[in-house]
Amino acid sequence: MTKTTILLACLATAVFVFSCGTGSPTTAPVKPPVTPGVSTVTIKLDFTGPDVSPASVYACWIENEAEKNVKNVYVCNSAVGINKKLTGDALPFWKTIKFLENNKTDGVTGASVQGITGLSVSRTLLEGFPSRFRVYFEIDRSENGNTYFIDRPSMIFRSELIDTASLSSSPYALSAYGWMANSTQSGTYSQKPKTAIPEFAINKLFTELSWIQNTSDMVSSLSVTVAKAGD
Repeated sequence: MTKTTILLACLATAVFVFSCGTGSPTTAPVKPPVTPGVSTVTIKLDFTGPDVSPASVYACWIENEAEKNVKNVYVCNSAVGINKKLTGDALPFWKTIKFLENNKTDGVTGASVQGITGLSVSRTLLEGFPSRFRVYFEIDRSENGNTYFIDRPSMIFRSELIDTASLSSSPYALSAYGWMANSTQSGTYSQKPKTAIPEFAINKLFTELSWIQNTSDMVSSLSVTVAKAGD
């Protein structure tokens, strides 16, 4: 047997003895599988309005970039026939278009809150919700005529496009965006123009705001705060 062979045999024996010592074998602890946390976003709508009579009615919802209603945030009971039936289609933009895109209102309906107490409501947007969206708010108040209407149509407000990857502008103000007249075309609550408006039609969205004029008798302040979980 050569010296090299003897040396290799001794090394093998030493390794065997070291690895099979008399101490108990040490086993690394098995880590439990990690379940990723659900990434969520919370939005909080804050609305205040003047103390008016009769009361205003309103709805708030979220649209994706394709301008489709993907979530109702808050809807007054009377807008869906709870407690009080309204003349014509109150909130025609939401009721005749956006409600049809997303008719889920369970858990989001409630009273029409007036005056400086206003409304503050929070909703959670779960993982998978569009990361870019706009928040909309439509409000209607009876018996608030102006030069053009016996009873002014509903007003639609909306936020800028919100990107949850960058929320430096939160809270986001909702600005006047458009208006829409409902099907009440005669009487005290008529939303038919007293003065001709080009291409006027019921349930048609108009973004020219001069016909509506002042909106302070409907909205005093309106904003939405957006925050990601953990921020």
